Amino acid sequence: MKFAKSTLLLAVLSGLSCPAFADVDVYGKANVSVQSSDDGEGSFSEIKSNASRIGFKGSEN
Repeated sequence: MKFAKSTLLLAVLSGLSCPAFADVDVYGKANVSVQSSDDGEGSFSEIKSNASRIGFKGSEN
């Protein structure tokens, strides 16, 4: 029972600790193309991602 009380106390105290403020920057490059083709029997369209990228940069104050 003592272990359960100390675990509960630790969980409550960790939730009450000072909050950390963080900034997250999202950056990237979208390089997309749309292609439509008609070969006489049917048509189709497709979207291609040509070296698109995304990144996340975080900093803590």
